[in-house]
Amino acid sequence: MKTSITFITAILFMQVFFPSFAQDGGNASLLNEIRRLDAQSPKTAFDTLYHRFEANRQELSVGGEADVWYEWGNYFVRVYQIDSAISHFMAAQGFYEQAKDSLGLAWTWFQLAGIDRHIDNRTQALERMHAALNVFERMEDTLGISRSMLYLANDYNYLGEHEIARVYYDESYHFHQLLGDTSSMSRTKGNIGGMFEEDGNIDSALYYTTIGLELARKSKDTIELIRVYQGMSIIYRSAKQFDKEYGFLQQSLALSRQVNDPLSIGFSLQGFALHFIDLKNYDSAEWYAHQSLDMAKQMKNAQLTVNSYGILSDTYLQKRNFEKAFYYQKLDRQESDSLFNLKNANITKSMNSRYQVERREKEIALRNLEISRIDAQLTHQTNLRNILLLGLFVVMIFLIVIYRNNRQRQKAFELLKEKNHEIRRQRDLIKASDEIKSRWFINVSHELRTPLTLILGPVERILEKEKLNPIVENDLAMVARNARQLTSLVNEILDLSKMEEGKLTLHEKPVNISQLIRQNAAFFESVASRAGIHLNTAIEADVFMLVDPEKIAKIIINLISNALKFTPYGGTVSVSAECKNEFCIRVRDTGEGIGKDDLPYVFDRFYQSAKREKQGGTGLGLALSKELAELHGGMIRVESQLGIGSEFIVTLPVSRQVLPEDAPDEEVAEPEEVDQGEGAFQNLYSEKPLMLLVEDNVDMRQYILSICKNSFTVHEVENGLEALDFLGKRRPDLIISDVMMPKMNGYEFAKQVKNSPEWMNIPFITLTAIASEDEKVNILRIGIDDYLIKPFHPDELLVRAQNLIFNARQRESLDPKPDEDDEVSFDSQVLKRLETEVKENIANSEYNVLQLAHAMAVSERQLYRLLRRLTGLTPAQFIREIRMQKAMELIEQRIYPTASQVAYAVGYPNPSHFYTSFKKRFGKQPGTYL
Repeated sequence: MKTSITFITAILFMQVFFPSFAQDGGNASLLNEIRRLDAQSPKTAFDTLYHRFEANRQELSVGGEADVWYEWGNYFVRVYQIDSAISHFMAAQGFYEQAKDSLGLAWTWFQLAGIDRHIDNRTQALERMHAALNVFERMEDTLGISRSMLYLANDYNYLGEHEIARVYYDESYHFHQLLGDTSSMSRTKGNIGGMFEEDGNIDSALYYTTIGLELARKSKDTIELIRVYQGMSIIYRSAKQFDKEYGFLQQSLALSRQVNDPLSIGFSLQGFALHFIDLKNYDSAEWYAHQSLDMAKQMKNAQLTVNSYGILSDTYLQKRNFEKAFYYQKLDRQESDSLFNLKNANITKSMNSRYQVERREKEIALRNLEISRIDAQLTHQTNLRNILLLGLFVVMIFLIVIYRNNRQRQKAFELLKEKNHEIRRQRDLIKASDEIKSRWFINVSHELRTPLTLILGPVERILEKEKLNPIVENDLAMVARNARQLTSLVNEILDLSKMEEGKLTLHEKPVNISQLIRQNAAFFESVASRAGIHLNTAIEADVFMLVDPEKIAKIIINLISNALKFTPYGGTVSVSAECKNEFCIRVRDTGEGIGKDDLPYVFDRFYQSAKREKQGGTGLGLALSKELAELHGGMIRVESQLGIGSEFIVTLPVSRQVLPEDAPDEEVAEPEEVDQGEGAFQNLYSEKPLMLLVEDNVDMRQYILSICKNSFTVHEVENGLEALDFLGKRRPDLIISDVMMPKMNGYEFAKQVKNSPEWMNIPFITLTAIASEDEKVNILRIGIDDYLIKPFHPDELLVRAQNLIFNARQRESLDPKPDEDDEVSFDSQVLKRLETEVKENIANSEYNVLQLAHAMAVSERQLYRLLRRLTGLTPAQFIREIRMQKAMELIEQRIYPTASQVAYAVGYPNPSHFYTSFKKRFGKQPGTYL
């Protein structure tokens, strides 16, 4: 849009910089005095020192005199006296050329390019700015490079070359970031937002302009803040969100008047006029347009004048006052034409002078007409010939100018093309380096799971099975607690890695988010009590939203955990939630607070304040919380004061709110774990079953052997090749295999086993350190019966192994092997259909054997015989097994925050019954996984 370009470019022109190029002591005092008086009264500084400069001119060096002319040029820019500014900058240019000062020349071209831009001579502005940029790059002047790239980006943006502009904006942002210039960083992001608004991409426009707004507020640059407010108003006008547009216009006008910036006031008034045209309030639009026009005439700003004429023409046209509409439309065209004429002033003056000569010659010819008709005719022919020659001359000059401009533009595009190629090459190198680092980081995190298993498993087993000295027991409990914390940290690292790769997705469902907050806050009540901290919760009436409960729970747990960590004894941590224009979660503490220097970085990964006495964590929790909130379309921010405390605020869009779904109102307490004797499994068989353990880590093999030696005869091998060799000699009752091994990994070994008719029915458990969904799917596709994720509980491994062997032996006793392949294929299809039928009705607590038999078109007795033959299970056991497998899947994916909700999801109306069945099947209570 024409208006948005005006806001972006015209206000940027007012950001005048004051570099000093003094190289000797002769003019330093004079320049310092100019700046001192200029800060008090620019007009006084100019009037006082102009005569002093003339009097002391002989004492200045050539470079010093150039600096003075340059500073005076800046003064005339500030007071909008453009012609005077041009003459003074041209004088400065001459002195810099005489002094051979390349840097001074470059800054002079930079300022002249700004003036060219102001009078809409974009071609000359581009030429001068490219020339200045070449000098800055040769002199390695970072400030000059950053500013030149920003203005080149603005020019290409104005000319509609958005792709080129975007490249320059990105480079400019990089250099301003190195300089720590948040004001210019804001300008860069805001202008990119303006380009997206022109292209009709409102979401991207809002995204980049919002970043610009945050940076402008951080920089405390009032003029830049006004510019961003005006840019936001344009975006919301395009989006037809007039209330938000009006709010930003109010803020921009108020700040403009506060700093008394005429140009900003004029464009703010113009924005109000356009706002009221959209609302069909044409009287108000007329008033604001006239106010904007008065301001434009006061400043003699051509662009603001043209915009005001156009708005007034549209307003009177809507009011059906066609006379005034035509009048202002005519003025609009005249003023627009004048912008073009400014670019071609020399040609226009030349044509006008020649026209005056022609008139005088015609008058002389008429006076002499009576003397001689022949002489008059010759004079007429001579004049006509001169006119043709002059016209041809003018056309030739015009064509030469066009050709020269096209050549310069072509050179600029070629230079830009080379820069783009280099930028892309550097970007690809950085991207490749980042990918290598990320892969290394993820692999290290996965490798940590094996030593964590070897730490956590034995410690938990000792704590559960042995009677220990209280001091030893406390020490081991501390080891177990910190091992779990390390496991949680590894999971956070993997979550951040998935998010970087775009693989972290939301598993959204309608959730009672108020209840979710209450439950997670309740987990910390005992921790707060032990620390002497008051934990208060204030949650409004239940609100149901479409969210990923696992990821929202991570945000809440991270915030409360941090608050407790930095709150002293006797302090208070408050957790509250409310839903108005957006759903807002607040976690407030009365701790030491966060310093102003640290506030901008609290959500950066691995950030640790150097000023805090108490250091906590690795700096991943808040970074992950921010990413998860933004993944939901929300945001997280912090407000803090030293000595008073901090408040973290999470907001989620109210558009996620849904109608209430059926959900448990209260958490049902889990029953106490039932101790099962270690000899129960051995009593079922006359001899110990044979287990084949495939694991390359010696410590892990010893650990698993210590778990299973009382229930199994264990044969150990180091890799898949050795395991295949053993299978060729002897058939085991159970195989437990790791995934990552030398020579032949666990995947290849499992495929060999499951594709062999001789070995395919051997129960198979896979141990993996990778907890991703793709990994789990790959394992199950191979046909593996069960898998465990490191670190795992020793009882869980033992119970799963015993259950698999028990079920396999029941099937063998009731199911003789078929002789033909077609029978195997038919049985597989029937079993697949039975599983699908149960899974489709898994949430129905009333689903029973009779309904399953009806769906399969068989009697209950036939279904019983069929399932016993295929699986060794009764129909009721089969349904329960499918429910248990689904429950474990939901728990591992963290679909629900509590075990009770998992129970309801898999068809258990009584959570206590679910806990007992789950413990019997997997060896651990479901709550230990959550």
